[in-house]
Amino acid sequence: QYAGPIQPVTGFAGGDVATLGDYNFVVGSCNNGIQSPIIFDANGAIVAALGLPPDIIGFASPCKLDPQSGFILTAFAVLNGQFQDGIDVYPNFELSPSQFDEAITHELGHFSGLAHSQINDSILSAGYPCPVDQLAGLPLMFPFLACQSRSDAGLPILSPDDQACLSRLYPAPDFNTTYGTIKGTILFSDGQTQVQGANVIARSVSSPLQVAVSAVSGFRFTGNPGQAVTGDNPGSPHGSHDATLIGYYEIPVPPGTYTVE
Repeated sequence: QYAGPIQPVTGFAGGDVATLGDYNFVVGSCNNGIQSPIIFDANGAIVAALGLPPDIIGFASPCKLDPQSGFILTAFAVLNGQFQDGIDVYPNFELSPSQFDEAITHELGHFSGLAHSQINDSILSAGYPCPVDQLAGLPLMFPFLACQSRSDAGLPILSPDDQACLSRLYPAPDFNTTYGTIKGTILFSDGQTQVQGANVIARSVSSPLQVAVSAVSGFRFTGNPGQAVTGDNPGSPHGSHDATLIGYYEIPVPPGTYTVE
């Protein structure tokens, strides 16, 4: 829900975020659980001041989590307004309004807890405009904007992958009857050692390009389990330390028959 203009905090008077100093104060308030700011960087000055390349359309992340429930308490997003200033000469790129709208939705995916997702990445070499059958299964959470907007291609804004993973995080009452779950553990060739970080994709047998949902093996296991030898690295509090979750994946899928790759 829209809560109004960005609130004033110490060092920032409130309203528009125009400088790197404004950005630091406002994101600090997000990290402290005070507010969830959506920052429109009208001329790209903040993106540039952060040392990011000019082809960054936006970025976003949760800020503060409830350590008990794991729920997101605050989050932020930054959108690069240079992509909508009417100029399309390097390094000031331009997007169509519908492409920029979908970039906003992509960043709100990160805002809501989704990471990037990679399905049908062969589309990067398929030419522009992208083939619609491949674009249908390309997640809106794909790391790069490489195609015409999904809406201009007559597709829903969210792919089946986006819908399934968002529904898993924020399930409607009928989630367990609308989706099934494919799960398992990825192992190395020794048949015993679990593989972290493999991209696991469930593809519909009848529509393999259009209906595909993915997960990363070990997605619930912490990125830093720590070690007890020297006693100075307890590991990260983010993610489980349960070793049985190393290499484990879980993919919510709509009804159908699937292959797993």
